[in-house]
Amino acid sequence: MEDEDRDALLQNLDARLGRVEQFLPSLSTREETHAAIKEAVAPLPTREHMHAAIKEAVAPLPTREQMHAAIREAVAPLPTREEMRAVIKEEGAKSRHHMDILVDSLRDDIRIVVEGHVALGRRVTALEDRR
Repeated sequence: MEDEDRDALLQNLDARLGRVEQFLPSLSTREETHAAIKEAVAPLPTREHMHAAIKEAVAPLPTREQMHAAIREAVAPLPTREEMRAVIKEEGAKSRHHMDILVDSLRDDIRIVVEGHVALGRRVTALEDRR
């Protein structure tokens, strides 16, 4: 390596070291860092405080047994599956009976229209025969 290159390298190194020396005093020491962490952590609740707060928050909530009892109480007045099937079957029978009545009525109406059409056809044929 030539002297000029080495001198340039040393000057560059010296300039960089000067910048580091200016920056170093602004950095905190290990003790200062630990003290700052302790100061920042001090107002935070401890594990025991958190457990106590959770117990206090959970205390008024119902237990599993209480929830199951409430569900059984709420479900009790609802019809059973068998009762629902019986109701559906009964309603189906009523609907079928109603439809049977409607179909019979419709058949009668269709029969009357067909008879009228046949009678009209006979009249038309009779009129054609007169001519």
